[in-house]
Amino acid sequence: MPQQLNHIDSVLRRVLARWAARFTPDEHIQGRLVENTILEILRRFPEADDDCTIDVQLLATMRQVLLREFGVHPAAANKGSSEESCSD
Repeated sequence: MPQQLNHIDSVLRRVLARWAARFTPDEHIQGRLVENTILEILRRFPEADDDCTIDVQLLATMRQVLLREFGVHPAAANKGSSEESCSD
């Protein structure tokens, strides 16, 4: 059986956990948000621009993951705002 990851076991997870706590008080959702953000960053990392600041990219990705988790279409949430991703 695979060992369950503790989302406080790395610097990246600790930073993302602090951000996730600002989005929701639910620890289960926070943990899921942290792990899904990491998975999304790994999936999209080759697309990231070298000029992009990683903290902005991570926070934007976490926000996109959160909106997807709650079934909010990112285009509706960003209506009238500029694109958050540095890769475009």
